[in-house]
Amino acid sequence: MPNLASQRRLTTLLLALLLAPPLLAARKTPTTRPATQPAAADNPDPDFQKGRARARHDLQSNTLGELLPVPETFLLQWSRDEPDANLVPYYQAIALDKYHVKVEPVMFNAASPDRRMFALGYNAEMRPHLDKQIGPKTLDKLWHQACNTPTAKRAQYLKTRAAKSHPKPATQPSKPKP
Repeated sequence: MPNLASQRRLTTLLLALLLAPPLLAARKTPTTRPATQPAAADNPDPDFQKGRARARHDLQSNTLGELLPVPETFLLQWSRDEPDANLVPYYQAIALDKYHVKVEPVMFNAASPDRRMFALGYNAEMRPHLDKQIGPKTLDKLWHQACNTPTAKRAQYLKTRAAKSHPKPATQPSKPKP
């Protein structure tokens, strides 16, 4: 029967062998927003490949974009009159205004993993171009800025932006005289 010290060494060795690969893998992956974590470029998922194809099409037409995969429960909450109801529209507005990046939220749930995979494929293809055009992790920083901006300030920005984009005519056109 092995002694207590050898049992402890054996247990430690087994734990190290079991825990080392996941810990090493976790160190190699960058930390980003969980829903936008890029998947491998050689992902065989057909929806992932469709997303990449859409991104290539957008790039050919000089359109920069991001598909923001958001779990259904969050997007529904942000769509109502909740305290953070204007978070996604604000993020969309500042991304477009500051960097000319069109952001589209993509709602997904457990029954629609294809929509999430499409968004991940799109972002995996688009991300290197975004990094080159606007700088690495710029949209991640912008998202954090949007989250940390008070709701009232976001609402004011959106209201001001809407007023600028839809100017009302100063006068009514006059009728021609006969």
